[in-house]
Amino acid sequence: MVRKMNRLFLRIILALFLVPCVPVFSPAQPCNGCLPWAEGYQLAWEDFKAQPNPECRMLDNFNVAVTYDYTWNDSGNIVFDVHCYFVCDESWRVRERVRPYMLEHIQGNFDIGEVYARKLKQELSNFTASANYTKNKIRWVYKKNEEDRLAFNALYDIETNHGYYFKEQEAWNQKIAALLGGLRQYASK
Repeated sequence: MVRKMNRLFLRIILALFLVPCVPVFSPAQPCNGCLPWAEGYQLAWEDFKAQPNPECRMLDNFNVAVTYDYTWNDSGNIVFDVHCYFVCDESWRVRERVRPYMLEHIQGNFDIGEVYARKLKQELSNFTASANYTKNKIRWVYKKNEEDRLAFNALYDIETNHGYYFKEQEAWNQKIAALLGGLRQYASK
């Protein structure tokens, strides 16, 4: 019961404070300097292209973005395009101070982004369009998905202590892999 309350509290805090800060890449704003999630690709420190913030005490900072676009096909059905990106141009590290386990943990954050890209695609695949509310409904579904992703990411970061708890990190790696496998049909082609 306490754990459920803590998760609910964390979700509320994230929804109120973090979601407005999440960058959204619209179709008119392509994700320049981004690396699309790909099966089997492992992040490398070289993927972090931004310069470290000298005033920041963190050893690294990264950004994962889930994007969407939609069109109508010839039959009048809505078709969604959903992707997960690692935003290289907004991600940095302090070279002298990072540790290998940190990169494995960040890979988990990237993989969680792909899990939620697939969940978004799954949710939108059941979507029926109506000219009166399509944009607002899609935005609401996207925002809810982002809130869920950020809450799940926060739980991951807390339970693994950002990768420092090796046993918990391994358990989360397996959990994330299982989630990706369960949503394989929604992977980007």
